[in-house]
Amino acid sequence: MAVTLLIVHRRAAVRRVVKMGLELSGYQVLAAEDSEAALAILAHEHIDILMVETGMHSTSEVDLLELGALIHPDVRTVLVGAEDRPPRGREDAFILEPFGIEQLLDALWPLLPEDAPTHHAGNPSPENPPPCAPAWA
Repeated sequence: MAVTLLIVHRRAAVRRVVKMGLELSGYQVLAAEDSEAALAILAHEHIDILMVETGMHSTSEVDLLELGALIHPDVRTVLVGAEDRPPRGREDAFILEPFGIEQLLDALWPLLPEDAPTHHAGNPSPENPPPCAPAWA
């Protein structure tokens, strides 16, 4: 079964590029433009990774990550933002915008379950993971 990622980002172009790039790497990707749409998806779909843009208007990104974890206790979480900053708490990773698909795949790699069928360009394995580090490291 593919890893399912929900991207919550206000810019349609970002949602579209992330969806296309990750689907080519074996992910199932759902997209929402705001927290209300994300909560509706979270209520009805199994989500493995919740990727949320910082600066959400109606619900803060931290609140959305926490709500996502209440609905799906095993969800892994990623914040995406234009400013580098230390972790805020609930997120498992932070990705600085702008980013490329390879950077995103590198950041997602450590969050994948052991049996995930997704792959990364270069076909890394647990013995040979891609180079990656949190942006705040």
